[in-house]
Amino acid sequence: MVEYYIEHSSKLGRKYFYTDKFNNIDGLNGHVNSTGSEIAKQLKQITDNKELYFVSCAGTGASLMGI
Repeated sequence: MVEYYIEHSSKLGRKYFYTDKFNNIDGLNGHVNSTGSEIAKQLKQITDNKELYFVSCAGTGASLMGI
C-alpha cells in the first residue's frame, strides 16, 4: 500500500487537500476562540442548573485548548 501511494503521490496531490492538523494554527485559533464558549452556551441551555460532567478526549489537542 505504501508503494502505491508513493508511486501515485503526484496524481493524488491534485485530488486531496492536506490540512496538517498538528501544525495548522488556524484550526487551533478556531477552537481557542469559540469551542469553549460554544459548549458552555449549549450546556447552559440544557442543564437547568443541575450538576453536569463534561468528558472529552484529545486527538491533536486543539479542541481541548478551547475548553
